Amino acid sequence: MVVLLGAPRLINSTATQLQLTFQLLLLGMVAIFLLTGWAGVLLYTRSAWGSRLAAGLQLLQIPVFSAGALRWVFFAGAYVVPYWQRSAGWSVAIGLTADVEWAWRNPEGSALRGINLVPLVILYFLLRRLPSSEAMPLTTTAAVAAAGDASE
Repeated sequence: MVVLLGAPRLINSTATQLQLTFQLLLLGMVAIFLLTGWAGVLLYTRSAWGSRLAAGLQLLQIPVFSAGALRWVFFAGAYVVPYWQRSAGWSVAIGLTADVEWAWRNPEGSALRGINLVPLVILYFLLRRLPSSEAMPLTTTAAVAAAGDASE
């Protein structure tokens, strides 16, 4: 909500040539959180698409990195992130928040590499909810093809 209220001021304070890029980044961030809310609604109503959408959003929360000018951080809930940062070494970040950082920054920034462990646990349970034909479509397709070959 703060982003939506402060976005016009932030965009106007940005250099003219970067305003469109900034608007697209803000739109992307808002879209991710809207999809996160929609996934929750679909999971609550036990829609088949709920697990799929939630799994995709969980995948987006696994990597945490900053490389050169690019930075990606997306948390929508709890996080436990063991990470390595060039300037500080190894550490672990633990918390509960809603945050997305999708930005191009100063290339001299400190390199950061991390993996959010919470989405991995959630993915395990989401994939267990999917019927076996949806969880492993290649295996199922191969089994059906093999069964067809065996019957000939």
